[in-house]
Amino acid sequence: MTLGQLDFDGNNKIEASIALIQTWQPINEPYYLGFSGGKDSVVLKSVADKAGADYIAVYHPSPLDPPEQIRFIREYYPKVVFERGPIPFWKAFEKKGFPQRMKRWCCEYIKEWGGSEKVCLLGLRSDESKSRSRRCFVENDIKKTRFNKAPRTIINPLLKWSGRDVWTYIRENNLPYCSLYDEGFKRLGCVMCPLANKKQRLREYTRFPKIAYAWYRGFQKLYEMKKDKYESRWENADDMFWWWMGYEQAPDGIVYPPVVSKTFIFESSKVVWAQNHP
Repeated sequence: MTLGQLDFDGNNKIEASIALIQTWQPINEPYYLGFSGGKDSVVLKSVADKAGADYIAVYHPSPLDPPEQIRFIREYYPKVVFERGPIPFWKAFEKKGFPQRMKRWCCEYIKEWGGSEKVCLLGLRSDESKSRSRRCFVENDIKKTRFNKAPRTIINPLLKWSGRDVWTYIRENNLPYCSLYDEGFKRLGCVMCPLANKKQRLREYTRFPKIAYAWYRGFQKLYEMKKDKYESRWENADDMFWWWMGYEQAPDGIVYPPVVSKTFIFESSKVVWAQNHP
């Protein structure tokens, strides 16, 4: 089903998403709209506006987010609320150890907290992963976590949208988006996330040297703090870091440790239009 095709109720995907948002609008309080600055949240916010929804758009910043992403939000969505987690990432890193694909405590500490006792609008899409393919349009999230002690209701208006649908909507509505997509990035978020494959993480290592250096410093400090725990497996922090990256050692041609000049300046954020995307 494409963006313009009709469902059994005679609505296209945009109309169905609008109807869902209008139906579940909380009484006497706004939606809690999760906004990341990625393409899906840009579309979600636009659809919520078309629905006439009352909401507060909230971004959970991370020290690992690309600077282009943060600048994009500040420039084009200045009303988005920056809501920082209760525990700084690097403090949690020292306590919990480095995050791994199957032990991603980082998501809970940085991105997934917030929204307790609220009705939340999220930009999840079922074609993004197997786990998300099992998600529902309306969910009662009763799982208690370290930071969410009360249940919340989650509304996923874009659940059945495809990536092509998202880019089509962006083009047709002339919406701005983060310039990183035009560099070939498929997702935005924490740089060198353990969920990404090692090729993508290595690309991010070289593309974002300041963040790569922060990871490097974090591993050096963590190894020294917990040497008794780690030295039986890794001879030093460098070995531990590259194991985490999926390599035995720094690949040929890769500068390690990352070099960051004091005068290093990231290229300015730009916004172009989605002509070259699916």
